[in-house]
Amino acid sequence: FNNQTTNQSCPGETTVLVEFYNATNGASWIDSTGWLVGDPCANGWFGITCAQFNASCLNVIAITLPANNLTGTLSDLSGLTRLSVLILSANSIGGTIPASLGGISTLVSLIIDTNSFIGTIPLEIGQLSLLQDLVLDNNGLSGTLPTELSQIGSSLIVFTFAANTISGTIPPSYGDFSNLITFIGNLNALNGSLPTELGSLTNLQTLSLLLNQLTGIIPFSIGSLPNLIQFVLSNNQLTGTLPSFTSQFLIDLEIANNQISGTLPPIPSTVMQFFFVENNFFVGSIPNYQWNDSLIEIAANDNFLSGSIPPSIFSPVLITLALQNNVLAGTLPAELSISTPTLVTFNIDNNFIVGELPNTWSGSAIQFFIAGNNQLNGTIPLSLVNAPSLVILSVPNNILTGFLPPFTQSTLETIDISTNYIAGSVPDFSSLTGLQILALSENLLEGSLPSSIGGSLLRFVLLDKNTLEGTLPVYLFSLPNLIILDVSQNSFGGTLPSTGSLPSIFELDFHDNNFTGSLPAWFGDITTLGYLFLELNFFTCVEPGFGPNVTINCTISPNPFICTNATCATTMIEGNCPPPCDVTVAPTLPPTPTPTTQPTPTPTTQPTPTPTTQPTPTPTPTPTTQPTPTPTPPPTRSPTRPPARPTTPPTRLPTFAPTNRPRNK
Repeated sequence: FNNQTTNQSCPGETTVLVEFYNATNGASWIDSTGWLVGDPCANGWFGITCAQFNASCLNVIAITLPANNLTGTLSDLSGLTRLSVLILSANSIGGTIPASLGGISTLVSLIIDTNSFIGTIPLEIGQLSLLQDLVLDNNGLSGTLPTELSQIGSSLIVFTFAANTISGTIPPSYGDFSNLITFIGNLNALNGSLPTELGSLTNLQTLSLLLNQLTGIIPFSIGSLPNLIQFVLSNNQLTGTLPSFTSQFLIDLEIANNQISGTLPPIPSTVMQFFFVENNFFVGSIPNYQWNDSLIEIAANDNFLSGSIPPSIFSPVLITLALQNNVLAGTLPAELSISTPTLVTFNIDNNFIVGELPNTWSGSAIQFFIAGNNQLNGTIPLSLVNAPSLVILSVPNNILTGFLPPFTQSTLETIDISTNYIAGSVPDFSSLTGLQILALSENLLEGSLPSSIGGSLLRFVLLDKNTLEGTLPVYLFSLPNLIILDVSQNSFGGTLPSTGSLPSIFELDFHDNNFTGSLPAWFGDITTLGYLFLELNFFTCVEPGFGPNVTINCTISPNPFICTNATCATTMIEGNCPPPCDVTVAPTLPPTPTPTTQPTPTPTTQPTPTPTTQPTPTPTPTPTTQPTPTPTPPPTRSPTRPPARPTTPPTRLPTFAPTNRPRNK
């Protein structure tokens, strides 16, 4: 720098800036203070920095205008012969990146991410031998990565081009970026294998290339990078095994959604925070990594991992643990509820975990507890169901016993305890105003239902395959969001309500109970109803107008006193079946069932059926049996009915798994 001072810009540089202003619609900038008034250096135009390199004038060394609503295109800036920094992030500049930028030999930082640039990366940028920062993310760039960029050599420190449509392979010559610290190319269309030469970038701290189309193996030389902090290659098509990592500083390892096999390698880092290896083909046990104090999220689900869950992964800052869909065994470590006060998501669904659930959840941050399809036993801990932030409790298909504890948390949205050995009665869930899914199928529940089992947000109520009895609460037939109501294979009785409103219902299943009376006409007017199952009950007649407006896949035979065509939209009464409810003579109903016995038709009042077609209820049913027909089988179900649903509720409920989301770095 010259010791003499001046406040005027060098000749020609004002003209370059005026052209830049006009090309990017400067009149619409958020801040254009000083622009077009006097000299850019003397008058302090907003975003312009000047410095003196000779006695006569000042040179523009930086244009810094991020998030300033620049639009239009980028003009030729090569007349700014001392320009060192160009930062135009988060604007809306379009067109191509000018090749003339390659002629500004002093350029150190070219940061033009989050704009609308199109076209290819200019080869001329490779001429910028002083360039340290090349940031091109979030544009519309296409083409391939220019091999010519490797001419920048050891100067380049940061190179990012995420969220474009760059294709092709990574040039092996990029191994010449010997001082590169950050290399990020997420969300592109890169293909081919990772160059072994990247393993020579000994200063590299971040390598992130998720959501591309990379294939082949991960070079073992990359695992040897000594300063690696972030290694992110999720959502590619990588194969082979995962190399051992030598870096003591590794914080973030993400290789989810690939085809990597083998065992999980040793990782000496003790500061790991994010470990995502889900949706691969890993086998063997989870190593006893020493991440006790640092791990925040671990997702190793959807592999073939075996063995027990190591206690060392339960750190005091752990938020997410996703290990579902493996072959893990053993018991749940005591550290699960004691050492993880910050744990929000716990998912071990579909493994072979045994033993009891931990019972020290008071004050826990747990929101999503998902442990279905294991071999857990014992009772459901009261401290778990009343954890202050619990949203989902999903423990179906285990061997849990005992009774349903009282649920009090209004935060609960899902309770799925189906296919266990829970006994006793259904508790009052009226305080659970946010409850959307209640699945208690296939247990040993008995008694009648409480007056309320949830609020108006209920979408799925699955109570089938228990020994519940009594009448159905009327409020169940006025839930505006209800999609499926299944109370089949119980001992419910009484009549169905003559009025109701279920505007969202898709499936009603009442089959194999003791319901009597008429089939309400309003069922047939529900336009959303897809399936209606009524067979194996004691309905006597059909209310006028049942189902004239909509075709419903339904089965209502065999009922002892009613038969039907294939669909409810056709004539409901055939042959010698009883007439609709509005005729003068109607068949006599069987005796109203009591809570504990199946109704027994009285021969003197019951319409005389044909012995070979009428089912005869057993006089004393057991919890698992329903009315037994006579040797002649009842009419077959409608051929239009789809195959029977699986008996386990999870097939009808949302899948409770953390979203396998890429992490933008």
